[in-house]
Amino acid sequence: MRHRYSLVGLILGFAAACIAAFESQLVASEPPPKQDRRGVLEVGTGNRTLTVKLRKEEPPPPRKPTSPVRVSYTLLGLAAIGLGTFSWIKKEHIRMSGGAAALGLLAVAWQWVLIGVCFAIVVLIVANFSA
Repeated sequence: MRHRYSLVGLILGFAAACIAAFESQLVASEPPPKQDRRGVLEVGTGNRTLTVKLRKEEPPPPRKPTSPVRVSYTLLGLAAIGLGTFSWIKKEHIRMSGGAAALGLLAVAWQWVLIGVCFAIVVLIVANFSA
């Protein structure tokens, strides 16, 4: 099999892009913290309720900067970029090598890709209005 590095790169890149696309469904959501009602005074007057805070709220605990899902699709994307580059150096099929590198880059820069797609759609709509 002549295209083994680029094929493995394509598979890893596709897996990384799928994980990146469905990241929000894969990350377990934490239940909301219970509110401490001891520091809040509520006074009901007819149809309106007046809420007064008696003490300062504590800041929320810091969130973890990276989740295991984000680390996994980033590492898979980097592996796909590396395999795509390596297969290009080994003179494998240029389209398969480029596809593996492109899918890996798509997964690594997923948030920026979404911003770029939204920007392109806005430009397309504005261009259609001027035509």
